[in-house]
Amino acid sequence: GVALALNAIEGSNPGSGPHRLTHCYLVANEDRVRFKDLDVVADFQLAASSTSAEYQRFMVDAIGQKRATEIFLPAVPLLNDGALITLSSDWDADVLSPLRKLKHVLTLSEGKAIPSLSTALKMYTLNPAILLNQDHKTGTIEVGKYADFVVMDMNLFELPYQNIDQAQIVATFLQGNVVYDPAGVFSLPSPASPAPSSPPPASSTPAPTSSPTKAPTPSKIPAPTNAPTKPPTHSPIPAPTNSPTKAPTHSPIQAPTNAPTMAVTSGICLANESIVVVEVITDNYPKETSWELRDDATQLLIAEAWDEDFPNPNTIYTSSPACVPNGQCTTLTVWDWWCDGLSNGQGGFTVYLNGQVAGSGSHFGCQTSVRLCQ
Repeated sequence: GVALALNAIEGSNPGSGPHRLTHCYLVANEDRVRFKDLDVVADFQLAASSTSAEYQRFMVDAIGQKRATEIFLPAVPLLNDGALITLSSDWDADVLSPLRKLKHVLTLSEGKAIPSLSTALKMYTLNPAILLNQDHKTGTIEVGKYADFVVMDMNLFELPYQNIDQAQIVATFLQGNVVYDPAGVFSLPSPASPAPSSPPPASSTPAPTSSPTKAPTPSKIPAPTNAPTKPPTHSPIPAPTNSPTKAPTHSPIQAPTNAPTMAVTSGICLANESIVVVEVITDNYPKETSWELRDDATQLLIAEAWDEDFPNPNTIYTSSPACVPNGQCTTLTVWDWWCDGLSNGQGGFTVYLNGQVAGSGSHFGCQTSVRLCQ
């Protein structure tokens, strides 16, 4: 596939690039230098699903150990050969969060890991801008370009790679305008309007008619005290040793006796909020599973994925609670990248709304969703 695509570019109009090939899973050694020569960008996902031990074994069985080692996902060899590399999420086959993806690509095994954080960041920012012929407008923060950037509560360059995903987004700017600022760190207060009966004194300075288009860069931005924090890491609860080795058709998992109920939610959520808890029992292949909970505005409330949250098979994992305002609906989506659900073993999932079972399943193929309204 890759050689055929490169041949097509070479035989048509190679000077009209940059061109792009995505999902570059298998690239022959002799084709690597052609990416740079033909101005072809190699777009990789390097997803947890395709870099897992299970998938590596699948590739060895399919094409042999030598080829699986040399030509499978050669992002680093292509980088060393001078090719321009971009990273993308492959959502919804993998997690959408760039921070979790950065952590993953930087902590892969030797020879597969992107060599530095600055290199990985360029693969997410400047390199895609070059691919789209937009690098004169965006991709870096400099005079004359759009002020597109995020403000974070931690300096990624001061964190160990394995902790990068613990950073929180404080605010997001697009073309100099705040588009996300939940704690109001950058929100300018609205000028107070004078009372109709009392005109402002002559010496008063009139309020500006428009907000500044570009926010000043603060020297140090403290994390807001009410900024969301990462849910605490849960401890896996081993499945009972006398569980059956082959699960019958999955029935809803009964709420545990200590599941949160309406009587105790006031200590976890506000009085006008409902509590959502997700319980997953992994099957024999836990790293195939991920899920997320979003509200109707597609705001991500809580999520877990195969790359770190579900390391063990046939194990119960219970999420941290998500507090949802009453009257607001949410949607739980569960994925299995092998598209056989949680059916290999005794796996399944259950979602609780205020301590009551709101949905469950195990045999759902690639994905399933549960709508939650209170």
